Amino acid sequence: MILQFRNGCLYTQVVVIGKSQRQFEALVDTGSVKTGIPLEECRNLGLRASGAERTAGLYGEDYLPLFDCRLKINEKIFETQIIGLPIPIPIVGMDVLRNYRLIIDWKTQIGEAEET
Repeated sequence: MILQFRNGCLYTQVVVIGKSQRQFEALVDTGSVKTGIPLEECRNLGLRASGAERTAGLYGEDYLPLFDCRLKINEKIFETQIIGLPIPIPIVGMDVLRNYRLIIDWKTQIGEAEET
């Protein structure tokens, strides 16, 4: 996983694959349990709805829809569920990040991620 700092935040590229696919620049969010993209993008990609999950975050606390998809980061494919977010910021959560060993130096803004 390639990590990039921008404006004090850490990002990575992720491709979300459903009936179609799209690459997103996603915020690396170690405080998020699940990965998510904006709800409208889930629909645009033709992702299959698969339930709802109670979550809390920047948007408050609510039940948010889950969608089945494949995520591609570099050449690694993950079969997973993502959250349809009510915010316009895609995020990569711990469900994906736990597959990597992260080394992050916030002071120098250098981040590395090695697959485990």
